[in-house]
Amino acid sequence: MDLSSLVDRAGFLTPSARRGLLQGWAAALEGGPPPEPPALPEPWPAVAAGVAEALGRWRGLAVTPEARARLLEDLVTQLHRADTHRQRHPDRPEPPLDHLGVEALLDALSSGPGGEARYGALRGQLGRADPETLRQRALQLARADHAARLAAWERDFWAEALAGLVPTLERKRRALGRIGEALGWGRAWLGLGADWSAGFFTEARWRALEETAARLAEEPALQQLAETLGRWERQAAKAHSLQTTARVARAGHGGRSEVRGLTRGAELERLTPGALAWLAAPETEPLFYLRLAERSLLTYELDSPATLDEPRRRVAPGGAARGPIVLALDTSASMQGAPEQVAKAMTLAVLRVALREGRPCRLIGFSSAHDLDEIELTALPAALPALLDFLARRFGGGTEPGPAVARAVATAAPGADLLLVSDGVFAADDRLREALAARPRGLRVHALVVGEATATVDFADAVWAWRPGARFDEGGLALLRGLSQPPPPGPRSGGPRPG
Repeated sequence: MDLSSLVDRAGFLTPSARRGLLQGWAAALEGGPPPEPPALPEPWPAVAAGVAEALGRWRGLAVTPEARARLLEDLVTQLHRADTHRQRHPDRPEPPLDHLGVEALLDALSSGPGGEARYGALRGQLGRADPETLRQRALQLARADHAARLAAWERDFWAEALAGLVPTLERKRRALGRIGEALGWGRAWLGLGADWSAGFFTEARWRALEETAARLAEEPALQQLAETLGRWERQAAKAHSLQTTARVARAGHGGRSEVRGLTRGAELERLTPGALAWLAAPETEPLFYLRLAERSLLTYELDSPATLDEPRRRVAPGGAARGPIVLALDTSASMQGAPEQVAKAMTLAVLRVALREGRPCRLIGFSSAHDLDEIELTALPAALPALLDFLARRFGGGTEPGPAVARAVATAAPGADLLLVSDGVFAADDRLREALAARPRGLRVHALVVGEATATVDFADAVWAWRPGARFDEGGLALLRGLSQPPPPGPRSGGPRPG
């Protein structure tokens, strides 16, 4: 029987087929009635018949059950491995089939008890095998086979996991760039701590963000208006600022020299060898970049503070610090169309200013008295999903700005700027007047009226009007009250209408 050539042409053998072969060969070896032969693809029937014929010559011999079990296990295992190798590597030659002695065993069996002398020791081993020795050998082979199976499973698992991870990382990288550019931070922003679940990547969100950023680029006046928020405070603080010198301890790159411990981060110059090991293999390289984006790579914590004199500015009493920005946005149905786009672009412009200047920024969207949406815009990156949802949704509902403005005034910190964006014409009601009368010191109220309505916001310190089809620098966004002079000190319940 030319076993090598037969196995070389063998097809894939299923576990049930292997069990059928094992039962047939065991029956042939023990002299029992052969079971129903399993359905096998060519040329496995010839292989099975040849092995059964060889085993049949050993009926009745004093072969221990352990030896018979070991023999059958070697046969099935080696034939299966040879076939698996052929299936995985059809262009490579077969490994030697006598790796576990299968071919030698078959030759010895085929020659019968009086075969060639060189098989005598093998036949004697089968007949006099120590059960414990056979058991230990079987255990070793089982462990090796289990380790090989586990390694193959881990390899397949990581291959499948990385196949799905790499596209996710690429989507995350593109999303980070889109957010960073829209907020004026550039494409390098990492967005650490954001909700990166599958819902965060909906195309509608990104399309709304990019459309809003594009509209803001078409309306430079909106960014100019956002820059004016807090101008009075900046001028007042500048007039009263004093420069002092303080001795401070600063840990800079030039001063860090001692290893204090280990920490998690993304500083490439301080990565540990273990963190760099992720780059050693193509299979783990994507995991390195994932941990880099999450700032979770293991790095050395260096600390060697240097004491130096540092100039500092302080604001003298009477000066005003730049406070938070509160954006009260009309989200009623009448804002749909160009006013809605302008309002969203204004939100992005104000957020850029707040992020650049380190000022808290809160959005209050309103339509009716009981429909208020609040978002802490600068609580990034946790606020990103809410911000993107707001930019992607359609406005609808009635218009009742009083409760929203009253809440914004009541919860504003001293020195804050309140910007109201709406297309309506409204005056202060009793609730709003009470809030304005008790407003914090230094709170400035600004209003941007979008659409064709006449700007009649009688409680604002400064009012602008935006008309469709025009630009601020061309007169479309008309400045109705100058910003060069600060308003009268103290609380106020109203003001003159713009002329």
